[in-house]
Amino acid sequence: MDRTSVLREPVVSAGFNVASSGSAANSANQNPGPTCIMVWGTADVYVEVGEGAVATAGSTPIPGGTPFFLPILHGTGAPWRVSVLQISAAGTVYCKAFA
Repeated sequence: MDRTSVLREPVVSAGFNVASSGSAANSANQNPGPTCIMVWGTADVYVEVGEGAVATAGSTPIPGGTPFFLPILHGTGAPWRVSVLQISAAGTVYCKAFA
């Protein structure tokens, strides 16, 4: 069993969101600590998570309306972010970090 396949505790009560568009959109920097993040959106998007992350067409595709857990890789312990890129239509991507 991998580390993202078990029930997780939310790190904070409120999450955050990022509006997707035809170019990569980034969340505000987030404090180090969480080990994974749940993302779901109103449209299909590519998602990249990590320090200095920038979404591209080679990033992880997430279908709209589908919650998806991604690991947060902490290379240097610096703040991390979520970056999103629309696949075919703009939308909103909702995010919540877990321990």
